[in-house]
Amino acid sequence: METLNITLHRVRITRYGLDGKITIDGIKFCDTVENRNVHLKAGTFKIKFERCEQHKRKMPIIILPNGKKCKMCKMIDFVSANTPMPCLCPQITVGNGMHNRKDCAIIVGKRLCAGVLIHTVEAFHELYEYILKYSKANSEIELTVVDIEKNIFSNSYENDKRDNITL
Repeated sequence: METLNITLHRVRITRYGLDGKITIDGIKFCDTVENRNVHLKAGTFKIKFERCEQHKRKMPIIILPNGKKCKMCKMIDFVSANTPMPCLCPQITVGNGMHNRKDCAIIVGKRLCAGVLIHTVEAFHELYEYILKYSKANSEIELTVVDIEKNIFSNSYENDKRDNITL
């Protein structure tokens, strides 16, 4: 069975978010942004397509070691592409920034400036279809999160501990 290896390279942390890029087979696929206070720790995670009740469709969900499931989510009346999930739900998704997001999402798109992406819907759909192709072939899908700089979190934001959650 073939394994699709997706790598998230974190490149910088700013007050606006944790910027990175996704590569597949060493080729840059898209840019990313994560909440600098609520994000996945470096490591390797499985990705599975699971139905998200909020989005009413299958989404590329990042499986945590503790096996938390999305079924704990409280339903939201109106969900748009930029709506944060009401609980920790690490998934690859769309959005234009990390403001008010504490759901551990990885937003994909094209970097406009630090912490802000554009063309997120297009980048998400392109990555979604690419991952889906491997999922339909019963291949395993892995996400490897890499902190490029040795001490990426040792900067002026180190002392900002409010809501700091690393999964």
